[in-house]
Amino acid sequence: MTKQDLDIQLLRILESDGRASISALASRLRVSRSTVRSRMEKLEEEGTIQGYTVRYSDGRERKRVRAHVMLNIDTAATSVSVERSLRKLMEVRTLHSIAGDFDLLAVVEADNTTILDSALDAVRDIDGVARTHTVIILATRFGGKSRS
Repeated sequence: MTKQDLDIQLLRILESDGRASISALASRLRVSRSTVRSRMEKLEEEGTIQGYTVRYSDGRERKRVRAHVMLNIDTAATSVSVERSLRKLMEVRTLHSIAGDFDLLAVVEADNTTILDSALDAVRDIDGVARTHTVIILATRFGGKSRS
């Protein structure tokens, strides 16, 4: 098995189980623990692996309230300063630069509508945000997890 093949298999396992131990990974890949450790260090150094994260259970995810918030940036402000402020809000999960009538699209998530409402107020209060348009997500038909 080439190093590239090993890296691909290692990444696939980590995508589904980021908490797998080095020993478990080595066993599944049929290589030594030191090989797994060195490949992981290499993938981290080159930026392929940028961190490890928590994945919530499907039940918890279904209970969360999500919204897409489209933002217009005031011409006097820069999108960089608005982005910096949005990064500080833990409910803002992702931020996208978009084309069309709006400048940015923020995906906002909260455990309930009260927290979501406060987060949306905080987004609107950011200096440089001229206008927002919010769409609450009622259900996800597909997506969000890799489709096999």
